[in-house]
Amino acid sequence: MNQARIRLAMMRAQTNQRICLCMIVRDEAPAIARCIRSVRQHLPLSAWAIVDTGSVDDTPAIIRQELADLPGELVVSPWTDDYAFHRNESLALGEKTGCSWLFTIDADELLKTTGTQQQLFPLEGHAYPFVISNDGHSFTRPLLLRAGFWRFKGVRHEKPFPQGKDLEKLIRVNSVVSSLFVDASAKDGGRTRKGGKHECDLAALRRTLENNPDDMDTLYNIGRTLIWLGNKDEGCEVLGKYLEKTPSNVHPYWHLQNFIARYFLGWIGQENNRVDHLLRAWALCQSPEVAGQLALACLSRKDWNGVQTWVERLELSKEPKDPCYVVDRRWFGFLKWDTLFCCQWVTRHQREAQAAARMALGCPDLPPERCLYLMRFLVDHPAA
Repeated sequence: MNQARIRLAMMRAQTNQRICLCMIVRDEAPAIARCIRSVRQHLPLSAWAIVDTGSVDDTPAIIRQELADLPGELVVSPWTDDYAFHRNESLALGEKTGCSWLFTIDADELLKTTGTQQQLFPLEGHAYPFVISNDGHSFTRPLLLRAGFWRFKGVRHEKPFPQGKDLEKLIRVNSVVSSLFVDASAKDGGRTRKGGKHECDLAALRRTLENNPDDMDTLYNIGRTLIWLGNKDEGCEVLGKYLEKTPSNVHPYWHLQNFIARYFLGWIGQENNRVDHLLRAWALCQSPEVAGQLALACLSRKDWNGVQTWVERLELSKEPKDPCYVVDRRWFGFLKWDTLFCCQWVTRHQREAQAAARMALGCPDLPPERCLYLMRFLVDHPAA
């Protein structure tokens, strides 16, 4: 028995709560074995429940081979153009296994370790969020869900919601899992290989909105998808309409989406409205990301007092307690210090700029070209 198997056996011994792997797949032959092996390396799975929406390649055979030693079921379900529907099929299937927890992941993603020591077991609460890393960007979403408490909503960009109104007040989401993360940078998933993923998403979302014009979640996702497609002006316009129609404080979920919409409008929206949107985002969550964007917005307007105000808040601000309010985790690494460097140097605070440059150089996620620039800066501007 190798070390990985010993570690997983010890995890099982620490909890009597069983974990079921829940997935939806379609034509994932190049990626699915790699994904399953990564999950099994880090989580003590007891069962699996996978919904196949119409594979014509070897995906089903690979799944059965990789999970042959565990009880589980592979169900074929014709594609309905609704990701939440099929995701919920996999959750319902997983709940039938009797497992207490359901782990969801996409076939082209990998579960990896950060090297950080964290006692994940015994499992508590109702959900565990994981950091998702994708080509330098990162965000957070709940992946490990307590069985019987959650169902997904959304034809695209589906998200888990508590079942029933009474449960919303009881749900407790744990802090982000620091010892594991999901690498979503691979490009060999079934949808990605076919091409036009975001265009397909946009068409499905627009059809959904036509049938239900009051679906604010879909309107929000249309705006985000347009931005991902590079149509920033139209995307910001849609997010603006979403904010006009959505109450600000009626539900924690809308509170979160309002924050993200304000953040995007303050980041890439029209110049004359950027500061207003960012200030409203700051009122919703005092995140380092918002403070940094406000410092940069004041810098572009040559509002030097504003720059110093938000530089100070950026230096003092901490990561939000709710990990879902993190839009881009690079702000907790090099982006924070690089922004401080730019603001301090332009406002002629050389000593502070040098200190920020040195902090940025200590960040492992600093891009190579930026690393060279900051190194040259410190050489050309030595400390007095």
